[in-house]
Amino acid sequence: MSVDQKFLLWRGTIGSLLSNNYLYLLLSLSSVLVLWPMMQPLSVWAGVLEGMLILTLGFCIFAASRRPGQIATSVVLALIAVSLRFGEVQVDLPVAYSDLLYGTFFSYASVLIVMHIFTDNERVNINLVYGAISVYLLIGLAFALFYAGLEELDPGSFSGLNLAPGPHEVFLQAMYFSFVTLATLGYGDILPVSDLSRPLAYTEAIIGQLYLTVLVARLVGMHLRENFRS
Repeated sequence: MSVDQKFLLWRGTIGSLLSNNYLYLLLSLSSVLVLWPMMQPLSVWAGVLEGMLILTLGFCIFAASRRPGQIATSVVLALIAVSLRFGEVQVDLPVAYSDLLYGTFFSYASVLIVMHIFTDNERVNINLVYGAISVYLLIGLAFALFYAGLEELDPGSFSGLNLAPGPHEVFLQAMYFSFVTLATLGYGDILPVSDLSRPLAYTEAIIGQLYLTVLVARLVGMHLRENFRS
C-alpha cells in the first residue's frame, strides 16, 4: 500500500470517527445513567464512576464544540468542575460547588448541540438522531446536578430524599427525580418544597416538553424538505 493510499485510509477512518461524535456521547451518557445506580453500592467502583463522568465531559467537548470560543469555554468549565471535584477530597470543599458547575457545563453543551441540530444541518441522519437523544439525557443530568447542589446548599429543599448515606446517594435520588420531572410523570415520592427547588422543577418540565415538541417538528420538517428536494 502506497503512502497516499495509507493517508486516504487514515483520513477516511478519522472522518468516520468524527461523523459519529454524538454516538460516543450517547454511549457515555447511557453508561453514567445506567451503571452509576447499579455500581454505587460497591465502593470500589467510586473512582471508576467518577472517571465515567469526567469522560462524559470530554465527549461533550468533542461533540458540542465547533468553534474556538466554544471549545475554550467548554474546556475552562470542565477543568474548573473537575478541579473542584478533586478539591472536595483534598481541601474539604462542599460537594455542591462541583455539582452546580457540572450542571452548568452539561447545560452549555446541550445548548451548543441544539444550536447545531437546529441551525447547521439540512439532512436527517442517524448521528443527528443520536445527538437529539443525547441532549434529552444531558438536560436530565444537568438538572439532577442542580437539584443535588441545591440540596447540599439548602438542606430540606426536597422532601422524600434519604440524606443519610452521603452526597453520591443524594445525587442518585436527584437524578431519579430529575428524569421523572423531565418526563412529567410526577410520582410524588420526592417533592420540591423550597422557593428555589419548585421553579427549578417546573422549568425542567417545561423545557422537556418544549424540546420534544420542537425537536419532532424540526426533524420532520428537515426530512420532508429533503424528500421534496430529491
